[in-house]
Amino acid sequence: MSSDFSRASSPTEGGRLEPPGTGLPIDASPKPLNLDDDDHDTSSPVPSETPEPAKSAIFHDEAGRENDSRPRPSPAISSFDADLRDCIVSPAEITATFDDVYVNQSTVEALDFLAMSFLNPHAFTFGVLSRARAPGVLLYGPPGTGKSLLIKALAKQTHATMITLTDADVRSKYVGVGEQKIKRIFVNARRNYPCIIFIDEADSIFGSRTADKTPTSSHICDLNQFLVEIDGIKADRTRSPMIVAATNRPFAMDEGILRRLGMRIMVDLPTIEARERILSIHLRDEPLSDDVNLTELAQATPDYTGSDLSDLVTAAARYAERDNMGRMGIKTSFWETTPISTASSTLTPPLPSDSISRRLTSRKHFLRAKDEIRPAPITETVAKIREFHNAHGSTGYTGYSRVKKVEITNKMNPLKDV
Repeated sequence: MSSDFSRASSPTEGGRLEPPGTGLPIDASPKPLNLDDDDHDTSSPVPSETPEPAKSAIFHDEAGRENDSRPRPSPAISSFDADLRDCIVSPAEITATFDDVYVNQSTVEALDFLAMSFLNPHAFTFGVLSRARAPGVLLYGPPGTGKSLLIKALAKQTHATMITLTDADVRSKYVGVGEQKIKRIFVNARRNYPCIIFIDEADSIFGSRTADKTPTSSHICDLNQFLVEIDGIKADRTRSPMIVAATNRPFAMDEGILRRLGMRIMVDLPTIEARERILSIHLRDEPLSDDVNLTELAQATPDYTGSDLSDLVTAAARYAERDNMGRMGIKTSFWETTPISTASSTLTPPLPSDSISRRLTSRKHFLRAKDEIRPAPITETVAKIREFHNAHGSTGYTGYSRVKKVEITNKMNPLKDV
């Protein structure tokens, strides 16, 4: 299969993925989100979790007149839609694009498979694909490797609405409310097709039901409801949402969920080449001194995630700006006077924009930033993730195949002065 996604061949060309040629327009204005549903459960009412009175849904007849004769939902159920609005993000509201993310080519090919059901829904109405489970993927890897950013970029490019969920959006202290919330989530996902249901920190929702984990009854009920909803998606494949779960702890996931998320992709720590590409993305519009060498910087940042590298370049730019403001005579500290007179010290008022020179981030600023920004201590987590990947990962969709047991050093390779 030829990939719709491609990436630049060298860091000088941007070092990032080109947007896939889906041919779908990105509208400037958000598409309307459909949160209405006639199939409300009107069984026994469930107490609302919020102290304020919940708003009841208003039904209308074909002429647009309010119809009070139709059944109204219980206050708890109608409040789900209000809560759900905070979880729904339209494509126009998503700022991430494939210009902002770097992943290996094999992961890009996996995203192609995920997008197929959105690009050609008719292909999933006959034959084997009509009986297949809805597309589902588990992204796992160390924290800060860009799993959430990757899915946001995919939603933006495929013009899909995102429903982003965490454990707090699903769980409830009332019996049965969590299960009804999950039903409403999938109803709204189908009504806002194309839609991606993105479950972040999925291990908190889909944790194992084994006895040694001592799961609560509400957790088991919520998990079972998710399993039922995922299995029921294939009833109408032309409007099936895409299910994507992301976790830093795949080894803690329930076996039933793992079976239904058949595509399991590891997003590992970036290699030297990947770190150089990521740095080039973050620094694409930052004025750099001639003594800055991104290859050298990538080699000196082992065990850094994409998030760590973002923090690193931000810190370097701040050091550069502080030096720049000092050269212009702008006071940048409250503590330049004696302790007694500190209270009366004030910062220099802002200068007109046309009189401010642009900063130039140099090698010394990265050296200072590197002393401040260190990689997160994730050695044990990375080892467990790679062990899970070797046993259960979809190696055909990753650039890692079977991952060797690599020692995570967390040692700094300082940039040496020339």
